[in-house]
Amino acid sequence: MAAGAAFGGSDSQAGGMEAITLEAGGALFRHEPGMEGAARMAADAYPAVKEDLERTFGWRVDFTPTIDLMREGLALAMERSGGESDPADRLPIAAVAISGENRIIIDMSRVGGASQSLSATLKHELCHLLLHRNIPEDRLPKWLDEGLCQWVSEGFVEILARATASDFRRAALGGDLYRLSELTRSFPRHRDGMALAYEQSRRVVVFLQNTYGEAALMDLLRRLARGEDVDAAFGAALSVSPAELEREWKKSLQSEITWFGYLAMHLYEILFFLAAVATTVGFFRRLRKKRQYRDEEDE
Repeated sequence: MAAGAAFGGSDSQAGGMEAITLEAGGALFRHEPGMEGAARMAADAYPAVKEDLERTFGWRVDFTPTIDLMREGLALAMERSGGESDPADRLPIAAVAISGENRIIIDMSRVGGASQSLSATLKHELCHLLLHRNIPEDRLPKWLDEGLCQWVSEGFVEILARATASDFRRAALGGDLYRLSELTRSFPRHRDGMALAYEQSRRVVVFLQNTYGEAALMDLLRRLARGEDVDAAFGAALSVSPAELEREWKKSLQSEITWFGYLAMHLYEILFFLAAVATTVGFFRRLRKKRQYRDEEDE
């Protein structure tokens, strides 16, 4: 926490609650009474998060974000859903960035009290604000936005329902992956679909960075920031269109994801199942032999 920072005053936070405000490190942290420890932890983590993002993207965080730390997630879930969804349908959201307000909302009940988790959450959400600060919304595909923020935060996602490696492989094998054109403006609203979209976006960005290099990735972002058309920016920076990048990525999956690989990944489960079947068959065989033995004695 920066020297001279102090708690003081009150402010209105999400849902109309009274919040304590801490100004530190170029950010405003708002929280309910009793959450001083979480606010200090966030304030301590913020400078390193900010510096790392500025070094990665080459853009300064030249704005003062407001970071709301919430004790519970009901108001946050209502905010993301617009208050229209049935509570049973709401996604388990951990945090959200509101670019028009330079605001981040973090549900501490979902993030937990570990400083590493909080740092990853801050980095992911501040990444969204930084990208939207520099790139026009119509020039930043949703899959690229989310994939980049997962890349820099080492896999953190805003929702807690994540697609596991087996979920992703199952979708790839079944031909159920989304086309990038379907993830340009929005993600699916149902839990499994959104989890898969996040995982797919992360993997595409990692593939892009590994294949073309970080310098090419940053060149792409600079071109988008200048307002270049998405296809033109991809062509100039990577010599491929988004559709061609998608084809290359899916082709790379063929060697990674095969039925043999899928079976190998579940080898222990398969062996356990076969062992259970063998045990069951053996039990019934012994039972039948015992009955045959009794029948022979009766005769």
